[in-house]
Amino acid sequence: MNKIELLWESFHFYTGEISTHEDFHQKSFSLIDIVLQKHISELTTADFLFLKEFKRINKLLIHLYNKQNHCLLDIIDYIKNANYVPLVYDTDPKSLQSLIEINRDLIGQMQTYLHRIEKIP
Repeated sequence: MNKIELLWESFHFYTGEISTHEDFHQKSFSLIDIVLQKHISELTTADFLFLKEFKRINKLLIHLYNKQNHCLLDIIDYIKNANYVPLVYDTDPKSLQSLIEINRDLIGQMQTYLHRIEKIP
């Protein structure tokens, strides 16, 4: 396996891991705002367990998005500097950079929710 193949394999690995956890994350968005709007005295054990799991998944997704972004940056660097890139791996760096920006936006949104959760005593 050459370097570009390894880079793309890493990217696909992180994409798969992200996909596995995004489902919970997306389903949780309908509940997170409801739970966060409650007064601390109204929070149930189930709410606290939900917040704990939401927090865990958010931290994991942030980690995975960062790993995926590193892979994308390495792929961009490889494509820009390689003498030859097999056609199957030759991708427009602008498209990859767009995905990095989307990931950064998602990370920012997740950090906002984590910050709100951290404020709960």
